[in-house]
Amino acid sequence: MSFAKCFTFNIGKGPTLYKELNERDYNVFSTALSTIEMAELEMYYAELLRTGYHILSSISPDELQKTKDKFYIAEYNFASWLNCFQIWRAFHEKNYKEIFNPLAHSFYDNYNEYKLACVLRTTFTHMPCGPLSFVFDVLQETSSINLNISNILKTDKDLKRKEIYILEETLNKYGERFDILKFSAEANKVFESFQSEIWSKMTPGVNKSFKIIGKHMPLNGSDCYNSYIEFENGSEEINVGHIVNSFIKKSQLYCLGFIL
Repeated sequence: MSFAKCFTFNIGKGPTLYKELNERDYNVFSTALSTIEMAELEMYYAELLRTGYHILSSISPDELQKTKDKFYIAEYNFASWLNCFQIWRAFHEKNYKEIFNPLAHSFYDNYNEYKLACVLRTTFTHMPCGPLSFVFDVLQETSSINLNISNILKTDKDLKRKEIYILEETLNKYGERFDILKFSAEANKVFESFQSEIWSKMTPGVNKSFKIIGKHMPLNGSDCYNSYIEFENGSEEINVGHIVNSFIKKSQLYCLGFIL
């Protein structure tokens, strides 16, 4: 017995029946479609983290020094980038726990940039204004924006033992001149590597979902975009083509190796 029908719509021809689905087939199809929707949302969070970094990296310390709001702008953009990092982590911890958590443990243990970003997210973003300073290098004739690590150690009374160790380690390595733009550039490379690992592990599930979806609707061209599901009980139809087409375009933008 038909539970739902997939149609494609062409201008001049109208709707064309593509496939009838029983209730079991539709439930499998719906689960696959949810996987695709979540994967597209995942790419949004990847873009959020990238955007946070691009905004921060566009800051010019030499130009910023000329403005009266230089400290506010620097602190705001650094904190915003760290918050983007936390939002990205929280999304994956909730929705891709089995993929994300083992990778997070590995990156935390093997990359100081990832470890320090985790610590700074919980310290810098809760500090009063004033932890940054502008330093001019006479030899290089350039300015840098530095984070006062020792000030964090002195003023943040809620630091855990592990966080204190990581900050002290950073202070010993960089001294008082911890350049936030250099750090964010190195951390961004680590984040990009992490994101690539996530996409690599997502690929089998996404490919499996596309194969299921492809059994019930076209996946290419206007037929894909104009596909919709109509239910026998008269429930509101679903524009499945828009969902699938949107994901395909987004995945192509990132050059992801999904089998479409």
